[in-house]
Amino acid sequence: MAGSVNLTALTTNLGAYCRENNNELFADMLLGLEPMLQRAGITVYDDVKDEYPLPNLMVGSIVKPGDYTQFQPTTGALSFGSRTLKVRPFKVDLQIFPQEFEKTWLAHARANKGTLNGENMPFYEYIMQQIIKKVQRELRFATWSGVYNAAGTTFADICDGYLKKIADDVTAGNIVGVVTGAITANNIVASVEATVRGLGNDYKDLPGKCILNPTHFEWYISASETNIGRHVGFNELSGGTNQPGQNRVFVRGTNIEILKEPGVGSNVQIVAYTDDNLVAGTDTMAEINEIRVQEFERSIKLMIDGKWGVDYKLANSTYKPISVSVVA
Repeated sequence: MAGSVNLTALTTNLGAYCRENNNELFADMLLGLEPMLQRAGITVYDDVKDEYPLPNLMVGSIVKPGDYTQFQPTTGALSFGSRTLKVRPFKVDLQIFPQEFEKTWLAHARANKGTLNGENMPFYEYIMQQIIKKVQRELRFATWSGVYNAAGTTFADICDGYLKKIADDVTAGNIVGVVTGAITANNIVASVEATVRGLGNDYKDLPGKCILNPTHFEWYISASETNIGRHVGFNELSGGTNQPGQNRVFVRGTNIEILKEPGVGSNVQIVAYTDDNLVAGTDTMAEINEIRVQEFERSIKLMIDGKWGVDYKLANSTYKPISVSVVA
């Protein structure tokens, strides 16, 4: 590629590429998050236009000694509930100065000994790939740490993330907080185990996840016997797993996997939950989904519109499918 950029040709090619591959680009951008979310036990629903009902049914104790002479229905055995997954529109407004991308594209091509070039990865495709990666990263952070603000200007404003929803449900009494005090390197293991014990008895044997911020995760896997207050084997905290090579860490005696989640940022709470309770929603085929490209002076305007939202199916202070640490 030449050392200078033909802005008009690049705008034309980028616009044509986005129009011809609009559905595929949106699927890559939004559903491309699915493997990461599935790793965290989160189910992704596509084709969510606005609101998606999440009905749930909790069944209490119903088995009793046999008495064939009487019909004795259990009072209040079935508890119906419903939450609503709400997706909200988000947008990306970019002013692209192609010369900035050109430098990284050429450097990447040289690093790959010419395998990246104008034939197997045109410059405009490289631009879109870098943008998609950034959108995915910011949606990941919004998924956990977002607080919806229609007047906001950053990714943190596009929707209420799991941490906000959990905090609201703790306040409402739907989730019971587990008091751990301030979490430190000395009590991280005890705090994780206490939070997981906060799950209801019906869920303690089920597969699930325990989410830690990166610092807490490092504290956990680096904890010494002095920190923990008991003898531990090397594999217990440092990545021992029944699936070799995947470096997975489980809370001892459980099927709850501990995950380091950058999306929670500096949040100091520990969150434990069962798999498949948390959900995310999008609409890869929505009419608003569009990538528009315009030439503007010495730059290119690129506009992307999409939808995103998260929730969970059940928060219940009796059955406790979600547990979270609180300071006091």
